[in-house]
Amino acid sequence: MDQLPAWIEQHHRDAKLINELLAENVMLRDKNITLSVECIDQKERIFTCKALLIALIIGFGSLLLAEQLTGMVLPLP
Repeated sequence: MDQLPAWIEQHHRDAKLINELLAENVMLRDKNITLSVECIDQKERIFTCKALLIALIIGFGSLLLAEQLTGMVLPLP
C-alpha cells in the first residue's frame, strides 16, 4: 500500500516536468518563427538593395556608353 502513494507522487512530478518542457518547447518554437521571419525580411531588403544597385550601375553605364557613341556630353542629374 505504501508504494501506491509514492507511485502517484512520482507520476505527478513527471507530469509537471513534461508540462514545463512542453511550455519551453512552445516558447522556443515561437522565438524560432520570429527569428525566421526577421531573417526573411533581411534577405528581401538585401535583395532589393542589390537590385537597385545593379539598376543604377546599368543605367549609369548606359549613359556613359551613349556619351561615347554620340560624342556628346549628356547632362547628369
